[in-house]
Amino acid sequence: MPTWTAEVFQNEYLPDGATDVHAIVTVASAGTGQAGDVGGAAEAIIIDCSGSMGAPQAKIVAARKAAAAAINEIADGTWFAVIAGVGLAEPVYPPSGMVQADQGT
Repeated sequence: MPTWTAEVFQNEYLPDGATDVHAIVTVASAGTGQAGDVGGAAEAIIIDCSGSMGAPQAKIVAARKAAAAAINEIADGTWFAVIAGVGLAEPVYPPSGMVQADQGT
């Protein structure tokens, strides 16, 4: 069974009064089969589904549209997964592991 982990760090050196926060997200997986083979390409799309994305609803709607646009650009044959980030990394698609992009996926 594949497992996913995500760690999030923010820039601790922001100046006083800064209005933007930039996060660095590190995602790791284990048990994803051929997706990790040398020479293979893999892509994980992470959607922030935390409470801050719900108000106003436009934020999560925009995130979903951006994820759909990114998926449409994945080259056939590329392994990919969609992950929801709330407090833990949760698979959205496929239900576990990764899948190769093609017309059906």
